[in-house]
Amino acid sequence: MAKYHPCIITICANDKYDYFTDGPFTFLCIDILLEQTSKNNIRLFAYCFMPDHVHFVNSVHGRKSIIDFVRKFKSISTIKSRAFGYKDKIYQSRFHDHFIRKEEGLNRSIMYVLNNPVRKGLVERWEDYPYSGYLM
Repeated sequence: MAKYHPCIITICANDKYDYFTDGPFTFLCIDILLEQTSKNNIRLFAYCFMPDHVHFVNSVHGRKSIIDFVRKFKSISTIKSRAFGYKDKIYQSRFHDHFIRKEEGLNRSIMYVLNNPVRKGLVERWEDYPYSGYLM
């Protein structure tokens, strides 16, 4: 059985711009995320596209590193953003990763990501937020 090391990734939008309030673009980014996790043997547990940043909980296994995965996701979604009229870079150069420790618990970390729109007052229940998902 493959061993997975779950990680929370946070990628901020360049200049804190609200790219992810554009529904069609955000849904395209979700599709890119799902496609890239499937193609690259990456287990995706949950994701949440907030107006100016993205969170996802995933686990890399095999040849693809987290850095390579994030780089590919950012590259593809930035290229595709041109069709939506975005000319500048979409994301900040860096991203934040946090490997989930046993005592933190995977489910607790997933719920933390999913409840981000609730904490920010965008929805009352995480299930009502259109730009998040739970894949466990």
